[in-house]
Amino acid sequence: MGKFEVLKNGTLFIQKANIKDQGQYICLAQNEYATVRLQVVAAPPAILEEKRQLVRAEIGQNLFLACSTYGDPRPTTYWVLHDGTIVQPVTYSHTKVSVFGNGTLYLRDVQITESGKYECIATSSTGSERRVVTLSVKRTETAPQITETSQQRTDVIYGGHLHLNCSAVGDPKPRIIWRFPSKALVDQSHRYAITKDSVFFKRYTLFNNGTLYLNKVGGNVRFDCKAIGEPKPKVFWMLPSKDMIAASNERYLVHANGSLDVRNVKLADAGEYVCMARNAAGEENKVYKLDIDGNPPIINGFNQNRTLILFCQVLYRVEK
Repeated sequence: MGKFEVLKNGTLFIQKANIKDQGQYICLAQNEYATVRLQVVAAPPAILEEKRQLVRAEIGQNLFLACSTYGDPRPTTYWVLHDGTIVQPVTYSHTKVSVFGNGTLYLRDVQITESGKYECIATSSTGSERRVVTLSVKRTETAPQITETSQQRTDVIYGGHLHLNCSAVGDPKPRIIWRFPSKALVDQSHRYAITKDSVFFKRYTLFNNGTLYLNKVGGNVRFDCKAIGEPKPKVFWMLPSKDMIAASNERYLVHANGSLDVRNVKLADAGEYVCMARNAAGEENKVYKLDIDGNPPIINGFNQNRTLILFCQVLYRVEK
């Protein structure tokens, strides 16, 4: 059966009439004719919610964007996301983005990158309608809060290792800084506290979770000294002992760019290191200072703050 059919009694049957079928239909008979005018009643798609809407949300929030439609015939509804992706209605979905049967768009755990325009489009044979939702996702900043710390007083054996915990939350993620008894400030993952003219070799490591780890003095330290000039200058180093070095040895490594590595740092390595750059046109010096946290004194193999019993034999004579 096609869309149009003439029944035996002369009736014209139109299947699934739509707006395009309206107009004038003429019935012709052998002896006379009659004119019939057909008017098809149809309702184009309509959306109940406001056509333009601004929605503000916070990071991680779940959103439901409604899009209720009606029309005759019943319109088909779909959403176009901010990146141009088309999402059709589904019965149920575990995905981050889905459209319910009633036209509602569900956005789970929204992020700043999902800000933009979202369009609900309803279409049928009688026309189309759309609604535009502009989504603005903002970050809500929260003040840092320390959630985990070590005990206020921690005892450690001299020469041992020490872990001090300090975990914090906040948005954006807080930066953890430790202040030493010497008032020196330590930020994340730095083994050397560097100022303009000094390098302080410290016995610590600061992990990503905020834990401070104190260990023993050791390892290497580097002084950067990049020199330029014409002709290319020669770099020399003067040690705290006043010895001059221009080439590497087992304790000191002189790099091609002039930087100096001091290997297996000891207390005796503290002092001033002078970088000297020379060529035929002249000379320029730069002074670096290396400070090292020292170990406490040891008396007869005992550490400080220990009670010692010293025996002292006294000889005497009684005069009669």
